[in-house]
Amino acid sequence: MQKITPQFQALQQSRLFGNVATARGFTMIELSVTLIIAGILVVVAVPSLKQTLAGNRLTTLTNRLVSSIHFARSEAVTRNDSVIICSNNATATNWSDGWAVKAGDKCASGELLKAVNSTDAALAVSGVREIIFKGDGTATVPDSLAQTADFELVNASFTRQVVVNRSGHISTKSVAKASLVKADNDE
Repeated sequence: MQKITPQFQALQQSRLFGNVATARGFTMIELSVTLIIAGILVVVAVPSLKQTLAGNRLTTLTNRLVSSIHFARSEAVTRNDSVIICSNNATATNWSDGWAVKAGDKCASGELLKAVNSTDAALAVSGVREIIFKGDGTATVPDSLAQTADFELVNASFTRQVVVNRSGHISTKSVAKASLVKADNDE
């Protein structure tokens, strides 16, 4: 049997673990380049993330409003009686304070079926004061000759519209902000 020498053991260890004497960390230049690249990625990603979050908040609020309108219409059909959805600020068309769904055709009275409290302060919701759904699912807007009830939900970057027509059909669409859209003659 062959005898293992200390030199042979050192050679085996250097092959397994690398040469400990020459192993080093990052150089200052490598670290600086890595940090600069990471900084550039952060600067590019953060504004996009903020805009995405703002759009998501507006979409969530739009969905809450549409859900409440669907609920009001469904309750009117189920009860075969009038159900009203109105702004918590009963004298204005500002729905940012929230809204309520009530049985009957008066916002001041009636059984409360659903309430949505104030919304995000960065979001503005405006539209008609109230919509009354009849037992057949049709919608009316008191004190208005309009064929539709229009809502506009706005934040700093986006605008969404919710439209309820007289038949009770609800539609939504995104609208480009005027400041973000170039006119055809702008180059």
